[in-house]
This record gives sequence, structure tokens and C-alpha cells, in this order.
Amino acid sequence: MRKVILFSPNCPGCDVLKQKLIEKGVVDEYEFLDVSTPKGLELAKKLGVTHVPDCVIVKETKDGVMGRLCSEEEMQQIMKGE
Repeated sequence: MRKVILFSPNCPGCDVLKQKLIEKGVVDEYEFLDVSTPKGLELAKKLGVTHVPDCVIVKETKDGVMGRLCSEEEMQQIMKGE
């Protein structure tokens, strides 16, 4: 399983989040996926993501990519850089 941060290059909050993760030294724990790319858009649509930044927990299975949105608690931890 991996944690994916969905972002947009036009999202100021996304830049703030990434900078916080860099400052805390945990940015490498996350994969960043741009929702303006086909791969990012496909995952966002599949999981019903309506805003960025958002976090999803992704798992590769024999049936393809499975995932779930991070809980509110998980997202708050990420926003704090924990």
C-alpha cells in the first residue's frame, strides 16, 4: 500500500502542504499525483475526489488499482506534517 497525495499545479494549498512535508522531512513517504494528468484524473474520478489536496491509500491488486480516501483524521495528520 502507498499513500498518494492528489494535487493540482494551480492549487496554492497543495504547494503549502508539500512544503510542510518537506520541512518535516516526510515528503518521501508520499507519492504526488497531478490530477491534470490522465493517471491522476482517472484515480480521482474512480475514488470520487472532488478537491485537492487530498490523500488516498492505494493498493495494487490482481484486479487493478484499489484505493480509499484518507480519513479526516489521516488528512489532518498529513496537513500537520506528521
